Amino acid sequence: VTPWLALVYAPLAVLALPLLAWWEEDIFRRGTTGAASACKRSALFGLLHVTAGVSLGICVALGCAGFVFTLVYWRALRDPRAAEHRAALPAWVRARVLGHPGGGRAVEQYGVYRATQAHLVYNAIGVTVIVISAFFPS
Repeated sequence: VTPWLALVYAPLAVLALPLLAWWEEDIFRRGTTGAASACKRSALFGLLHVTAGVSLGICVALGCAGFVFTLVYWRALRDPRAAEHRAALPAWVRARVLGHPGGGRAVEQYGVYRATQAHLVYNAIGVTVIVISAFFPS
């Protein structure tokens, strides 16, 4: 029964990755102001994955990845050209994903957006490795 559930669950999980990544980044990156906050939030980010059946060792690695996503978030917040980068995004992204047109909230949303992009690249690499290892076991 389990392999059949995987055939249903896996494609749905992959389709949900962008939304899940956005939620995770919004929860764990927005408002992160210092190293202590970043470490605490990154550890919680890693531990959150226990609920998906991920082993504790992998959760520690995911927490380290979460810290990298925090660095991406901070870099976007400090980027003096963030408004230009934001304006260059497609209109539907600015309207639906980055709802606030200006101010501090807009900068935070842009930072979360950039962290989400890094998170999705990370997820894409992970999914690719899992798929390749499933089709070409050692």
